[in-house]
Amino acid sequence: CMDRESFKCVILGSSIKKRERYVGFVSKIKIFSTLSEGEKMKMTDALIPRKVDKDTVVVKEGDTGDMFYIVETGSVRIMQTKPDGTSEVVNEKSSGDYFGEIALMSDMPRSATIITNCETVLLTLDRATFVSLMGALESLLKRNVALYKTYVDYTSV
Repeated sequence: CMDRESFKCVILGSSIKKRERYVGFVSKIKIFSTLSEGEKMKMTDALIPRKVDKDTVVVKEGDTGDMFYIVETGSVRIMQTKPDGTSEVVNEKSSGDYFGEIALMSDMPRSATIITNCETVLLTLDRATFVSLMGALESLLKRNVALYKTYVDYTSV
């Protein structure tokens, strides 16, 4: 049996490792590159893990988005509708990859359908939580105006 102090140390150590892993994920995202370490920690503390079964549609092309995702474990495929109405896989994302970051700053419709390839854990953050944590999005956009323009241009294609 473990004493109270040992238990606290194990739990604290686990929490610190998880936070470091999540900060590592967020640090790789270009649009968040100018966030301070404190802002990144606040953001990672707000991420909610969501376990998703194989072949689940996470995001549907054309829907309005307000959720951002980081793949913690597992993988997803990105499907887009071709002009003839059929769908094709255009990309895949796995651990540490992300999607939906523009949904934190825009009401643009989703540009693709995202489907899990296997049981997957996604870290999620909705726009309302992001805004409450980071304050007005305007300051983030001002710091990242060039990166944001690149993303908008890319998603408008």
